[in-house]
Amino acid sequence: MRKFIFSTILILLVQIQASSQNVITINIARETPTVLPNPKVRIYQNGNLVSTQSVINGTLSYNYGTLNTTYTFEPYFDSVPSSLVTTSDWKQIADESMYLDAPNGQKGVHLNTATKYISADLNNTRKISAGYAYRVLTKKYFQTNTNLVPGNLNYIVYSTHNRNGSTTQYGSYANSANDFNVMFNTANSNTVIHSSGFASPSTLFYFTNYQTLVANGVPVPNNGDFYGVKVTGTFVPKETGVYYFGVDGDDGVDLSINGNVVTSFYGPHGFGGYRIGSIYMVAGTQYTIMARMQEFGGGDGLAVTWKRPSQGSYSIQPDEIMATSNSYYGPKVEWYLKSQLDNTNPSSWGNINPSNTFAVPVASGAYTLSLKYVIKGNTALSSPQ
Repeated sequence: MRKFIFSTILILLVQIQASSQNVITINIARETPTVLPNPKVRIYQNGNLVSTQSVINGTLSYNYGTLNTTYTFEPYFDSVPSSLVTTSDWKQIADESMYLDAPNGQKGVHLNTATKYISADLNNTRKISAGYAYRVLTKKYFQTNTNLVPGNLNYIVYSTHNRNGSTTQYGSYANSANDFNVMFNTANSNTVIHSSGFASPSTLFYFTNYQTLVANGVPVPNNGDFYGVKVTGTFVPKETGVYYFGVDGDDGVDLSINGNVVTSFYGPHGFGGYRIGSIYMVAGTQYTIMARMQEFGGGDGLAVTWKRPSQGSYSIQPDEIMATSNSYYGPKVEWYLKSQLDNTNPSSWGNINPSNTFAVPVASGAYTLSLKYVIKGNTALSSPQ
């Protein structure tokens, strides 16, 4: 089977135009005639998410309200409907490897150039041949491996309360485990994921203000208000017996092992001393640990500590903690400035680095941001996207 790997580059052009209207026009195009529908753009002002908007017919006009500042635009696609993979686009599919929706509607599923199958062949035994046009089904993205990373924890940082203190979908504070579940549920439009990744326990299990997280590479929204953090990992005890865990924070916090809350300090408050809980654990067994905190306004932070059965004092012990790291492999949408692509010989496109975000400094008046995107096949991915 012939394997096509298509790599292309995108470009952005920011230009000032004389106008009485304070507007930034974003133009998004693809190097090839077939365009993907409904790109979206996250819009940030000085690092804070202020809006998410859809690009219709390749153009979005954003009316900005603050002068003499910088707006940053992050373009992305949710997915590409499989209904668009038709005979008219088959060659481009073979060249680029498109994103598709899974048959069950799951987002972030990839069609890989090495495993394209015709839709009529339910046994997945026939592959696409060059020179023929097929409508294709998707295979799930390729997860190459799942690794445990010793001495690290996973985190998700949420922007909550619609970034402005809104209590239309949930209360100001997490007063129970279920309140946390609701507040961190992104099905609620007032909650969005701001950042995710993994970091050391010393960073995630002890911070007394959001600046500590930011200084250690963990982005936090809204200048430290209206946000929450969920920290997860694999806990492998060194000893068998009763472990004691403590949790403290500002505002509500809790700590769970295998989905069961071991200790908590819910509601509105500052740091007030560790709340202690205990659980029997078996040495060498893998347990799921989760700590959560949420901040409405004012001070913020989270502190987690524990001691083994043989220990008399509490501490954070990284040798019992591991993060999960997944590796994915498949096609990837890459974004570039339009001017880069248009002004560069195609033979040199591979030397141009794509970008995830594009900054537009504004004074007043009209600006234009022009981007191009491509779908690059068979690349290592940090997430299933």
